[in-house]
Amino acid sequence: MALGRRKSKQRSTASVDPYATIGQPEHHTVPEPAGDDEVQELGTGAGPYDLNSLESTDGLDDGRLDLGSIILAMPAESQLQVEMSPEGVPVGVHLDTPVGRITPGVFAAPKSGGQWREVVTELAESLRENGAQVAIEDGHWGREVVGTQPDGVLRFIGVDGPRWMVRIVVAAPLENADQAAQLARAMLAETVVRRGTDPRPARDHLEIELPAELVQQLQQAMAEQQAQQEQAAASIAAQVAQRAAADGPAALRQSNQDRLTRGSALTRLNNQQ
Repeated sequence: MALGRRKSKQRSTASVDPYATIGQPEHHTVPEPAGDDEVQELGTGAGPYDLNSLESTDGLDDGRLDLGSIILAMPAESQLQVEMSPEGVPVGVHLDTPVGRITPGVFAAPKSGGQWREVVTELAESLRENGAQVAIEDGHWGREVVGTQPDGVLRFIGVDGPRWMVRIVVAAPLENADQAAQLARAMLAETVVRRGTDPRPARDHLEIELPAELVQQLQQAMAEQQAQQEQAAASIAAQVAQRAAADGPAALRQSNQDRLTRGSALTRLNNQQ
């Protein structure tokens, strides 16, 4: 699915240019977060949308991947990478694209909003402590934090919603940094947040839930990896056993000879000399 601002309601989202004006800073107007009674329409580029504010969920699955707390618009030619905890629980996702890596995350936030403004300051301080050149730039939704180092650029894009905050991290080489940021903004403009109704502390990371099909693929991949590791371990054990079988008799004879001659009269005589 190509992402961006749709020019008319009749135009298919599949034909939208992902590098349209939605992500261009010179065209940006900072949208207000959707209110409790405000209705949003998919495909208008007015996201990130709140699921409860959508006029209709028709087309929600078109070009989007449902990850529980976030229904992620998938850029063309992107590959999903899932980060797992040691217990096998998904803790994050990354999108590898031809121009860079995009990492989305959604967090609980106070109803009053304004959480992103606090996070901006903290991110800027953290980047400076790590030796990056830091700039605060105006983006489509307001301030973006940009950290530049010799090996690439990290850009943080944040949006405050009703009791949630979305943060997108864009990592790209210097030559692709602007294009990667543009793609991330276009993706975010068609992404949907499912906050839920449970009370959550501010900044609490909302859980990622993988679709059943993706879980099955991951389980299969993990099983294949484990089988390969077991096969490699068995092969090494067989090689060690084979080498021991070949070298064993000679080594045993030498060991026995050393034991028999150790402390013999001949050895003592040689030591005395």
